[in-house]
Amino acid sequence: MKRFAPLFFFLVALIITSVTYSYAQPEVSDIIKISDDLELSKISDNYYIHISYLTIQNGRRVPCNGLIYINRDKAFIIDTPVNDELTLDLINWLKNNLNVNVSGVIATHWHVDCMGGLGQVHKCGIKSYAHELTCEIAESKNLP
Repeated sequence: MKRFAPLFFFLVALIITSVTYSYAQPEVSDIIKISDDLELSKISDNYYIHISYLTIQNGRRVPCNGLIYINRDKAFIIDTPVNDELTLDLINWLKNNLNVNVSGVIATHWHVDCMGGLGQVHKCGIKSYAHELTCEIAESKNLP
């Protein structure tokens, strides 16, 4: 993973926050179901929210959100789905349905809801970026 300067990371976090919170919850008809555990919601011409579901110890399914930014034929993913399989599903869906290639992934923190699919990102040869502290914690925990 490449390391971000703190100011750049702050700006990315600010963009994520402003885009995510500036839109109301999508209507059910606005949801694109890729699989039982992965959905997309288009929030503007260039932005999608991806929602993957993590099953925790008590059997409860927890939604985990990330953002996709699309510019012409390129896409950037901010936070991966929760595992490699769902991340590959997302990458393939973007390529096959929107005709875009993922150019990079930004991990906002080291938890599974953010970088659970980072191994698949690297297998696909896609560059990933994160704050220096996120990289240090991920390395100390033997995460991708």
